[in-house]
Amino acid sequence: MDDDDDDEDDDDDDNSSVNRGQSIVPVARQVLEAEEFELNVESGGEQFAARMVLQALADNADKIVIPDLVWGFKTGKVEAANSQVKRVEVLLKLVTQTNPDLANALSRKKLPSGDVMTFTIDGAMVPWDSLLRSQEGIDEDDLEKVRDRLQGIDIVIALGVVGDRVILSIGDSADHLEKLASPAGSQDGLVMTKPFEPLREHKDKRITAITYMSEALARAVAPSAADIEQLADLTDSIADSAGLSEGAAREAREALEKVATGYKKRLPVPGATMGYSYLSTDGYEGYSWDWSKNTILDGSRRLGLLEHAGGAPLASLVMRTKTDPEQFDDLVSWGRMAWTFFQRNMLPKVDADDRERMEHYTERLSPLAERLVSSLRTKLLPALADGQIGFVIDAKSKARRLQRDLPESAEPLPLLEPAVALKLDDPKLFREGMNELFALADDLVDELRGLNPGSVPEGYQVPAPEKSKVEGGTLWSFPLASTGIDEQIQPVIGIGDDAVVFSLVPKQAGRMLSKSRLETGSQLSRFEEPLAAAAALDFAGLIDALQPWVNYGVRVGVLQQQNGFVDRATEIGPDGDTDQTRELLKTTGVILEAMKSLRVAVAETSTRPDATVTHWRNVIRDMPASR
Repeated sequence: MDDDDDDEDDDDDDNSSVNRGQSIVPVARQVLEAEEFELNVESGGEQFAARMVLQALADNADKIVIPDLVWGFKTGKVEAANSQVKRVEVLLKLVTQTNPDLANALSRKKLPSGDVMTFTIDGAMVPWDSLLRSQEGIDEDDLEKVRDRLQGIDIVIALGVVGDRVILSIGDSADHLEKLASPAGSQDGLVMTKPFEPLREHKDKRITAITYMSEALARAVAPSAADIEQLADLTDSIADSAGLSEGAAREAREALEKVATGYKKRLPVPGATMGYSYLSTDGYEGYSWDWSKNTILDGSRRLGLLEHAGGAPLASLVMRTKTDPEQFDDLVSWGRMAWTFFQRNMLPKVDADDRERMEHYTERLSPLAERLVSSLRTKLLPALADGQIGFVIDAKSKARRLQRDLPESAEPLPLLEPAVALKLDDPKLFREGMNELFALADDLVDELRGLNPGSVPEGYQVPAPEKSKVEGGTLWSFPLASTGIDEQIQPVIGIGDDAVVFSLVPKQAGRMLSKSRLETGSQLSRFEEPLAAAAALDFAGLIDALQPWVNYGVRVGVLQQQNGFVDRATEIGPDGDTDQTRELLKTTGVILEAMKSLRVAVAETSTRPDATVTHWRNVIRDMPASR
């Protein structure tokens, strides 16, 4: 659609879209908050939600609109398209002739490059009185205001051929189509606005897709501090429903206002977004631009954690986020406010025995909570201050069975290896923090055993990790021998000089601790420049890792269907294949082979003074022709 205003600051002069979004969007969150605090909301959660929606509509009745939705389909057969539209028009004319209320509903609208058929449904014909019934807690005058507004809005459906496109539109009129269908050169369109400047630089490419969200719409749908502020405005009614005192409502309102203040300064400032893709020599390539401000990504330096992805994993994603020590302090402060509110206003309503038990638990466990906060604040968070975090998936380890009670596979099955890596600023401080957490876990078990002897099995202690040296550092492993899971699978923490790895496979953790160049996607990018995020995916390799499991599952499923059970002593392999099995394997094989047409993909996100830019590429190879 056209946009005559190229100035982003003027997109939203009256901020109406922002206010509308802030008034409507938080309803679901307000309901969740009420349920989370276990407030005794009258009439149950569903009716409470309905009441909240109606109240939001009543408070914003003048902003209720039907958004203009437009679908356009390019056609090479304009005459055939016009013929089909005419057939629809004839059918609708029959409907209008048999229903007097629709006598004037059907009409034609001329556009600069064509015309469309319009079908108008008068808002007064919709039974809003029965759809919006009276609700306890909603003023009838407010409800009538919503009904009146809805009855005054027409629903207009437009269908026609404009140029070489079939257009379908839904809105409160068809006037917006006049801008959409303006003849070339009569006025600047959306593509000439500032957000589309990057696209204009690639106008000679074979464009395959374009996406766009205006700043005004981004503001309307984005989370905002107003969400919490509106919840604060509802504390009186929520407190009344929960049977709390007026003082409790005031305390909750003040607490939520403090939370909103801290929340607001960390929220991104929504901006326009625009993305596009085009055909490249090897596959597809594209860019995504986001003009939001105050985002969490930090693209000021190179992502060194990419060297701890394990060399050539199936998938890796590394990013650096901005670190704010005050954020943790705020979270702790908010948690303490919530707990103090509960103790002062909710706990007195609990049964005397339960209240005494809860107070005893609090007395015993509060020191442990303080120790946890101290360890996080003074040890772990400073050790991880760089802000880099990585997610890795690999499948280099193999086993014939995942667990001892499962039938063995004739071919080795790749073990999916997920892992998380964090950049270490201070490995010594991190080790101290982890040791404090282990000691804290031991003390927690002792306290729980003392508070409720039956809650912890007799003799249970938090298992100490088995420590082993590897080339890149130290592994702290936790064997799972009693579970029967393959011994290669052990939760493990790998600690190196500049990275820590959390994995389920010690061998993978060892690979990731050793520095090595990222090979996955290296034909598309070397990831050398300063980046906020980088991702690489060996999609064909991922399918290769999944295929043995698919084959195993098909064979087990056929045996289960035939025999009603699968003996754990049975070896699952091609020797036992039936015609049904072979047919299923052939079908799944073709599907998986087709999926492998996408070979590899990479993406790089960088930060610029005014925008965050993601550049992505992939390689696609067609399947060989069957002979």
